[in-house]
Amino acid sequence: MDVDIATILSMKPSVVPKEASNNFEKLKPGKIYKEGWFVVYMSRDRPRAESQKLYFHVENKHLYTNTCLGFILELVTKFKGNHKDDLKCFSDMITWYIHVRKLLLSFIPKIYEVKKRITN
Repeated sequence: MDVDIATILSMKPSVVPKEASNNFEKLKPGKIYKEGWFVVYMSRDRPRAESQKLYFHVENKHLYTNTCLGFILELVTKFKGNHKDDLKCFSDMITWYIHVRKLLLSFIPKIYEVKKRITN
């Protein structure tokens, strides 16, 4: 379930853990890896915490907020080593998902309104 929609519905999204690659430390943040469609990025839990390298798998895009997805898009756009076609495909997928999520989020208040009418 989408993380933003799950939050509104007071539910918890779930994720299936993926095994890290053997050469994970050698992977470059911002590079689009087509085998598995993922990007590596750097993140911190707290402002003064140490940065850690993490995976962003396209199939798990529903677990990231729009702000995070925007950060990932910016990261892959700035990385000079990404092939033009890969960048376009990746950007189109994420941008499309952001628009679909916004559309779904706009329906939620209407759904609650109908549900209230039915239950009352």
